[in-house]
Amino acid sequence: MQNVYFIVGDDYANFAVNEGVMTASHLLSRLGSTHDWQPDDTFIIGQGISQEIISLLTAGLKAQGLHNIAATSSPAQLHLTHKHYVENVLISQPRAIGPGHYEMDFLFSRMTDRLSDHVTGQHVGAMLMMEAARQAGVALLELEFAKAFDKCGMTVQNFNCKFNSYVFPIPVTIDAYVEGGRANENCVNFLLTVKFLQAGKTVCEFTMDGGLFDRNHLDGVEAVKAKRVVATTRQLIQQQALVAEVN
Repeated sequence: MQNVYFIVGDDYANFAVNEGVMTASHLLSRLGSTHDWQPDDTFIIGQGISQEIISLLTAGLKAQGLHNIAATSSPAQLHLTHKHYVENVLISQPRAIGPGHYEMDFLFSRMTDRLSDHVTGQHVGAMLMMEAARQAGVALLELEFAKAFDKCGMTVQNFNCKFNSYVFPIPVTIDAYVEGGRANENCVNFLLTVKFLQAGKTVCEFTMDGGLFDRNHLDGVEAVKAKRVVATTRQLIQQQALVAEVN
């Protein structure tokens, strides 16, 4: 029977004790020595590994005559996720599968895993999935409302999470879709549903609702609220100082 090996980032050494799983560093060390792999063995490169290391692993495996290599897709374009640096992108380029419905891969390097400073060595931290879900939502809105997004800003009013199981650092598919709601001259409302699937099961799911607001309107509201919070906080500090003097 064909052997299947999973490669994970070094932070997931505890997960790598499972049969057929090894860390990136372990595989790199083995590539320089003898091995008993078969030509039809499959290597699936999982999570927590930088693109540079993935390239080294892929080249090393091919040099050994091993060509059944599966890795996550390339990160989504920066403008779709509203990120400035590709290492902070947690989703692949979305693939359209229906009206307002897209599929993408969940992906992260070792650097982005620092979004969660509690790494068990087994499962992926929840904060990573939450940020990936947000990025998936932004990408969907960019694709579905591209013209509006040039003039609009996004606000999220509710962000709901449901975790059905642990998520482990091997391939995860994201299934996401958006529903547009009522609209007026200042806003288009939306409801986003983002599901993470691993080993054929939905391991966690998120829903977000909010609106795309005219940027001038949104900037005005934000400026008023910023001015108000500064004034209110100043008043509270002055009142506390006055009470302290009296006492």
